[in-house]
Amino acid sequence: MKIKTETNLINDILSVKFDSVYILGGTDDAKKNELLKNIRSTFKNDFDISELSGIDIDISLFMNDVSTAPLFSTKKLVILKNYEKLKKDAKKAVEDYLTNPNPSTILVITLNDELRQNELEKQFGIYSLTFINIAPPDKTEIIHYVKNELEKHSKKIDDISLEYIAGVIDNYGSLKNETEKLIIYSENKKNITFDEVKDIIASFKDLNPFDIINSILSKDRERLKKIIDDLIRSGEEPLRIINMILLALEKMIKINALNTAHINSYNLSYQLGVFPGELRSEVRYISENRIIKTINHCLDVENTLKSTHTEDPVILIKNIVYIIIDYLMNP
Repeated sequence: MKIKTETNLINDILSVKFDSVYILGGTDDAKKNELLKNIRSTFKNDFDISELSGIDIDISLFMNDVSTAPLFSTKKLVILKNYEKLKKDAKKAVEDYLTNPNPSTILVITLNDELRQNELEKQFGIYSLTFINIAPPDKTEIIHYVKNELEKHSKKIDDISLEYIAGVIDNYGSLKNETEKLIIYSENKKNITFDEVKDIIASFKDLNPFDIINSILSKDRERLKKIIDDLIRSGEEPLRIINMILLALEKMIKINALNTAHINSYNLSYQLGVFPGELRSEVRYISENRIIKTINHCLDVENTLKSTHTEDPVILIKNIVYIIIDYLMNP
């Protein structure tokens, strides 16, 4: 096993000189997906790319993908996401392959976990692979990214605001999304103030968005109410809660669209951020019109909270939850 840095991987991508097997560890999925997108871009033909998930892998399909020769390229790319979700037999098959990987295949595995050095050696030390820990952006990286993106739009921001942003963002996806939001909401302003930054940028630390998303997608009314109540009692930022609810509703729209179009492609669903199990959830039968109306209501509440301090945010958020339960979760 070799250990490389993220910079090493970027150099591999730029030079189009890849190792046979990569494992991308760490918990920053957005950054991993960005790197996977860059790796995919080096392949000119999609017929030589396949993507599978450890959640519902067909191990015979995996073995066929990694073992057969490429059709149009000198090498083929196989992406295996969610290694930590592999069942015992599937994991054994993947490990057997790692002992003697096919030189004409580039296998990229994602592992949603932070491993200590001794754990890393224990799990993967004997295999012919390259491990890369994809860490969330640190303070310096966040400040550099925000400052550069704003400069591209002829905008300036003070050091206090940059320090605040670096303190509330803890992953690459949030960094990109919140910076884009800052650019859009500041409109034609050239100088962005600290008060504006606090109003626009939501904190993403310590809140697992999947708790809210999963409760909505599974139509678990009691679970959703408990999560929201706990967040309110803990003093969580109201705009942050609404942001997570909007993520769930946006995912519902994607599931609905895939179902309406009778599309069952796992590759396409993964690209849209939808897992195969979510494609089969009951929300696929909810009308698109109802979901859009609920999204619009959430956006109205978001705008209200940003523009006035006279409305009670707790009442507004609980009203959203009531609408979701009554309008989207009831039979």
